[in-house]
Order: sequence, then C-alpha cells, then structure tokens
Amino acid sequence: MGSWKTIYLFFTKKAFLTCGWKPFKAKLMNSERIGQHIESEKGHYVFDLNVLVKHGISILIEIIEDLNKHKEIISTNAGIIGGSNIDFFQVYTERAF
Repeated sequence: MGSWKTIYLFFTKKAFLTCGWKPFKAKLMNSERIGQHIESEKGHYVFDLNVLVKHGISILIEIIEDLNKHKEIISTNAGIIGGSNIDFFQVYTERAF
C-alpha cells in the first residue's frame, strides 16, 4: 500500500486564489473523497494519451479500458483533492507513482 496515513485536503495555489479563503464546512472535510470537479473530455486527454503511448509510456489498464468503453476520459480536476478514505488514497498513490 501507499504511504498515505492521514486525512488531508490539498489545493493548488490557483484553486486557493480562485476560490478565496473561507473555512471548509465539516461535511466537506469529513467526505471520503473530495475533488474539484468532474471533467468529461474527448479531445486533449485522448490526444495526450496517444502521445504518451507513442513514446512508450505505460498507461494503467483501467484508463485504457475506460476509454474503450466510454470513448472519452472522465476525470477529476486535481486542483482540490483529498478526503478521509485512507485506503483509497494509499492505492491511488501506489498506482499513480
């Protein structure tokens, strides 16, 4: 498993500056998974994946299967990401890195 051991909330400087600083509500901070927003993209993500494959970069099989099934990439913008589901983030970081 990955090295994740605690609940967290990460946001980029851009997300901070765009949203301004306000304390987050307890409901949000206690959520299992937090993401900035869902993106559904048929253009540049697919193009970028094809470039990576062309250059011999390995792509997780789940991403390829999802692309083949939906013909698009559904993702979350990671400008804000976090949550209390430690097991999920341990697997996520292990697979991503």
